Amino acid sequence: MFSMVTWLLLLAVTVAAFLDIEDDFENNATTKVLPNRMVDDGVFQLGVTKVAGVPNVQKRQSKSNLANPYIGDIYMITVQIGYPAQSITLSIDTGSSDVWVNPQCATSGWTSFCSSYPQYDPTKSTSFVPLSQALNIAYGIGAVTGAYATDNFMMGSGPTLKKLQFGVASGSNRMFAGIMGVSWGLGLGTGYYNIIDQLALQGLTKTRAFAIDLGNVDTASGSIIFGGLDTKKYYGSLIKNPIIPFYQSPDGYPRPATDKFDIHWLCETRHC
Repeated sequence: MFSMVTWLLLLAVTVAAFLDIEDDFENNATTKVLPNRMVDDGVFQLGVTKVAGVPNVQKRQSKSNLANPYIGDIYMITVQIGYPAQSITLSIDTGSSDVWVNPQCATSGWTSFCSSYPQYDPTKSTSFVPLSQALNIAYGIGAVTGAYATDNFMMGSGPTLKKLQFGVASGSNRMFAGIMGVSWGLGLGTGYYNIIDQLALQGLTKTRAFAIDLGNVDTASGSIIFGGLDTKKYYGSLIKNPIIPFYQSPDGYPRPATDKFDIHWLCETRHC
């Protein structure tokens, strides 16, 4: 089962690692993208780029995709897929569990943006393996169809995932970017081991926890940390609670087994 820590990361706007990481991840520049790098054994950081003013921001399941709801931002991450590696840019999504590539730009609703990013070509990857499993996902707005496959998946200078299962779209509607879903995996959100599962199963992280720092309204970048969370980004202590799977939940979505919780925002400036 996923821990309470993972659920907290899906809920929070800014969190970061179990380990006391010495580096300060905050970035006051408006154009700098944080580098991809290893932070410690089992923990690595990836830079993400904010795209502001996205029209008709899609929702994933019952939660919004990883976006600032006040200004309609999405956060993009560049990964490498296949051998030889192909650089592909995806939208990070905490509300869905699948990774998929190759949106159909003509029906995306934002053709110029969609067309500005390269698409993955499975015929150019010697490590690509097609699967006899259909991809069919309907989001709050938009949908994608296609087929699942496996291939090597590398995130910046971080570790390489071998044979990651992901979707290759053959059709989509109202989707202007491929998705890197980091929500619940096997038994909770998917019928297979998703990217968060595989990072732990392949020994690249020591926990399924991840951390996200979206910065504030004045920054054009942020970061995501896999394998932990930055203790400088929150106060107090964390506890682990089991997760109720979707088939036992009253609304059909996984949820933490807890009686109640409180959320307190701590703001030092007006850009909270």
